[in-house]
Order: sequence, then structure tokens, then C-alpha cells
Amino acid sequence: LAAVLVAGVVVSLLPAGAGAAGARQQPAQVPKEIGGRLTGSLVLTATNSPYLVSTNNLEVPTGVTLTIESGVQVQFGDGKSLRVLGKLLVTGATPGDVELTSAKPDKAPGDWPGIIVDPGGQAALRGLTVRYAGTGSSRAAITMRADALVMEHVVVEDGLAAGIVVEQSATLRDVTVQRMAKAGVKVDSVASASPAVELTRGTVIGCGEE
Repeated sequence: LAAVLVAGVVVSLLPAGAGAAGARQQPAQVPKEIGGRLTGSLVLTATNSPYLVSTNNLEVPTGVTLTIESGVQVQFGDGKSLRVLGKLLVTGATPGDVELTSAKPDKAPGDWPGIIVDPGGQAALRGLTVRYAGTGSSRAAITMRADALVMEHVVVEDGLAAGIVVEQSATLRDVTVQRMAKAGVKVDSVASASPAVELTRGTVIGCGEE
């Protein structure tokens, strides 16, 4: 067991294979298809879960809110991603309450590109697990290009890119990134000369390097 100092916070580094328990069992019911550019705010509920994004990328435009409630699973087809220019709210309480994952029967790292929160977008992600996101050409499973984003009780695992990339400012609490091909958490000053990241209880397990 080792630890490093990232942005003034001790981040635990554990060997590959350690950490959170495996994936939940796949839901038995047929997924409900969603996707494309939302024309109005939308709430994804546990009652209608699982959801499938397979035809078009799911885009949340400016002025629109996508809320994902606890108990929801969203499956992403090959090459399909979630892009946020409006607001994304994930309302779980503990990791795995909400799951974003691959739609493939035989899931593998890098099955889908991941989540991008663009400048001007807003996101508060709580109780979320992201699996198999981050392709070889993606920057990260979660790319946070906007300002003042919040992630709490989040797990990101099993991808071919970085786990989380932050370009501006973000608050990360109780975040675990494991089995990513590149860096677990990366602060990248592409859009801001001095990005500010508050990181509390961050754990990186079995990830690579840039």
C-alpha cells in the first residue's frame, strides 16, 4: 500500500485487483431506448430502468436538465457517449446507486467513450459508478471541462483512457478510480491557467500513467 500527494490531499494507491466489489447483475427487462439531443428536461427513473443509448449520442443542451435517479442503469452502445452543455444531476447516495455501463453482452474496457461536461455545463454526480468507459481515443471516462463541478461517492473503472480529467474547478469526494489504462485522476490546465480541484478521500487502484 502506497500513497501520493495530489493537490494537497493524500491519495491511496492500491494494487490491481483490490477495491470495490464486482458489477451488479444485468437487469432482466428490455432496455428503454433514449438518445439524441434532448428537447426538454428529462428524469430517468428506476421504474423504467434500464435505459439504452445505441442509435445517437445522448446530448443535454443548454437550458435543459437530465436527472438520473437512484436505481437507474444506462447502457451505452459502441461509440455512444453522454455530452452535457446544460445540467446533469445524478441523485444516488452510494457508489452503484446509478450505473452507466456498456451495452455489449461481453463487456470490455473501452466499450464506450464516456461523459463530457462542456464549458458552461453543470454537473453534480452523486452515488454513481461508470464502467467500461474511455476508449483508446477518449481523453477520459469522465472529462470535466466546465467550472464548479461536484462528484461524490463515485467509482470509475475498466477503461482504456484516463479515469477523470478536470480542466477547470471541481470538488471530488470519496472517488475511486480503478483499472484504467491511463491516469486515474488528471488535472489538465487546457482551459484554465490554474484549475482548482478539491479532492477528499480519493483512491486510485491499478491505473496507468500518461
